[in-house]
Amino acid sequence: MELTKENIFFLNLDQRVKAAQGDLFSAAETAEFYANTDLIVCNPPYISSSKVKTMNPEIIEKEPVIALDG
Repeated sequence: MELTKENIFFLNLDQRVKAAQGDLFSAAETAEFYANTDLIVCNPPYISSSKVKTMNPEIIEKEPVIALDG
């Protein structure tokens, strides 16, 4: 999340872009969100649990398991 906020600031988008983190839509369940949102970006886990254990260690070392294990 910190890197996302740094990138928003670096790209001078802090007046237009807001980052929120939560369990699916829990971070965005407000009237203000629904009135002002144009785009939602999501990066869900995408690898089956059985395949995570057999992945290249180089990948596992760089990503938290929760980011990969779907």
